[in-house]
Amino acid sequence: MRCDSTAYATQLRLMQSQILRTFADRLGEGIVTKLDIHGPVGPSWKKGRWTVQGRGPRDTYG
Repeated sequence: MRCDSTAYATQLRLMQSQILRTFADRLGEGIVTKLDIHGPVGPSWKKGRWTVQGRGPRDTYG
């Protein structure tokens, strides 16, 4: 799952065992065995096909 906020992702991680138990009760044992819960993704600084290794955007905030 991809969540819109880190708080929601944290809540889902804390409820993961309850969610898996509900899936097992309704769908059957072993159908859903794992949940991948991810928070929001930060912005990408890559603007083209080619990128250069280096320090990145740190120099723009100085």
